Amino acid sequence: MLFGLARRITGSPDDALDALQDSCVKAWSSIHGMQGGSFRSWMSTIVARTCLDRVRARRQTSPLEQDDRVIALPDPRPGPEAQALAGQRLRLIEAALATLSEDHRAIVLLRDLSGLSYEDIAASLDVPIGTVRSRLARARLLLQTELLRQDPTILEALA
Repeated sequence: MLFGLARRITGSPDDALDALQDSCVKAWSSIHGMQGGSFRSWMSTIVARTCLDRVRARRQTSPLEQDDRVIALPDPRPGPEAQALAGQRLRLIEAALATLSEDHRAIVLLRDLSGLSYEDIAASLDVPIGTVRSRLARARLLLQTELLRQDPTILEALA
C-alpha cells in the first residue's frame, strides 16, 4: 500500500523505492514521538510528505518530463479482452492523475487509494480540514473532466 502511494505520487518506481526507504528511516528515528492514532495513517503521512518533497525538489532542479512508463496491474478477471480493457482504463486514469498538481494528486491518492480520513489527511499535509475537502472536490472534478476528455465512455465502464 505504501509503495503504491509512493509510486503514484512520484510517478516512478525507482523514486518510489527511494522515497519509501527514506520514509522508513524517518519513521524509525521518530517512532518514539508517535502519539496514539493509527500507525497506517502516521506512516502514510511520512511517505506522502517525503514523496511530495522529492517531487518538488526534482521540479526545482530539472524540468518535469512526461513519464510514459505505466505499470498495468494484473486483472483478476479471466480473459485477455478483459485484461486489455482494464489496462487501457488504468493507463487513462494514471494519465489523468498525472495532469493534476502534486497537491491535488496527493489528496486524491491519500483519500481514495489509501482510504485515509479527512482528519488524517489534514494532519498529514498540515492544512485545515476545509482545505482538504475543497482540494479533494476540485481534484475529483479535474480528474473527471480529464477522463471524460480522454474517453467519454470511461465513467460508464468504471461504474
